[in-house]
Amino acid sequence: MRQTSDAYSRATTHRVQIDGTSIAYRVFGKGPALVFVHGWPLSGHTFRGLANHLHADFTCYVPDLPGAGQSPPRAGARETFTDFAALLGGFVDAVKLDRFCVAGNDSGGTIARLLAVAMSERVDGMFLFNTETPGRMPWLVRVLQWVTRLPAAAWMIRQLLNVRAYRNSALGFGGCFEDERLLDGQFFEVTVRPLLQDPSAAVSVLRQADLSIVDRLQKMHGEIACPVLCIWGESDRFFPIADARHMVDEWPNATLHALPGRRLLVHEESPQEVARVMREFALKPARSFPRQNSGMMVT
Repeated sequence: MRQTSDAYSRATTHRVQIDGTSIAYRVFGKGPALVFVHGWPLSGHTFRGLANHLHADFTCYVPDLPGAGQSPPRAGARETFTDFAALLGGFVDAVKLDRFCVAGNDSGGTIARLLAVAMSERVDGMFLFNTETPGRMPWLVRVLQWVTRLPAAAWMIRQLLNVRAYRNSALGFGGCFEDERLLDGQFFEVTVRPLLQDPSAAVSVLRQADLSIVDRLQKMHGEIACPVLCIWGESDRFFPIADARHMVDEWPNATLHALPGRRLLVHEESPQEVARVMREFALKPARSFPRQNSGMMVT
């Protein structure tokens, strides 16, 4: 995985200006366009493994949302979910994607659904990995949002994350992986260290998020006509598999694939298996996605 991470970091970083905001992104492969949407407080780097395994089948567009990775924070206080979805709509236009698929994890999955509703006629398919389900927001997110509204919130979060026992606990990042050794090394360097250096952008993103959007997901699902594949880490306590099953049962055009022994970041822990399931889903004759040439290839 270190080799994959290094290759991702070395790939050319492109930039587009959307509504006064600079969005950094990388592109890998060829084939139908697939736009990845990371969650909070991650960056596009979280999809390095999937891009590595899918580059022969898709043109993978991997942007960093504002305040994450190599994209600077968004100026001005705006509602996070809807604003980021609108920025991604501008991104899709800027890179000239007539049609595309979208994939999202965690809060990125909700942003992906907002994008799919806004651009329903251009979205050929959607992949969701361990994300919010209708009417259920994890208590830890509500607690963290409350913390972000306190004075000196950024300082408080930095102090907590400096304690390894905290950041590797259920109150930190302990629920991300079944293999807790993955919390150190690359994950620490790419996700945790930037928060230790300056968590202010991540604090702002969560502070401005309207969590009530999750209560409206069921209505949103009814407006999404494209095929949907949900790939779930079955051991995730953050977004339980039982809620995912209930969601898929109420969503006539969705399929659920569970991976035993995997948690929140299933796409990081098992990128090859997740990529295989995505590929098989996309290439089935009944729902083959258009094999368009998106005009850009970076390896």
